Amino acid sequence: MASEVNTRSTDDIVEVVRQEHDRLRALLDEISDAAVPLQQAAAVLTNASDALAAALMVHETAEEAVVYRVLKVHLEAANIADPRLSEEDELKRLLARLERLTDALADYPALLGRFETLLRAHLTQEEARVFPLLEERLTSEQRQEMAGDFRAVEVSAPHHPHPHAPESAPGNLLLAPVLAAIDRFRDRRRRRHQR
Repeated sequence: MASEVNTRSTDDIVEVVRQEHDRLRALLDEISDAAVPLQQAAAVLTNASDALAAALMVHETAEEAVVYRVLKVHLEAANIADPRLSEEDELKRLLARLERLTDALADYPALLGRFETLLRAHLTQEEARVFPLLEERLTSEQRQEMAGDFRAVEVSAPHHPHPHAPESAPGNLLLAPVLAAIDRFRDRRRRRHQR
């Protein structure tokens, strides 16, 4: 059943997050490659940016709740976690602005360029700084358990940035199901208006 989550994963958290990073990069490439005539650009950018927003918000919510909690609490690596969390907060703010700008195409490319540069740098930093730490300091079983927890959080994560939502992992976990429900409602309403 699709709504059930297997929290006993055989996946490794590093591999799960790496695969999601690859997906986020592919979505960025799709947006960057959307060099189409201006009349078609709004629809192409809206569809691609909606997919990117959903993927990024689900990913970052799960990362904050699982990966960064382990880094800060269990591995005492706040010096690595805090800069990445700050990058994520900036990405969410930029994403919220991008969602409001899809119709104002003149402003969209510059903001998208800034967002893309920050996201690519953030993913690279995680892969260079976070992944090795997880692989060196956690057992395979611990990383598998984290992967299951990560997947469980993704199920109820919001799909859009919520600028007034808390920036803490506990706050996000508490509000994630409510925000996800709001997002589903907004998405259904938006699809109806596009028909």
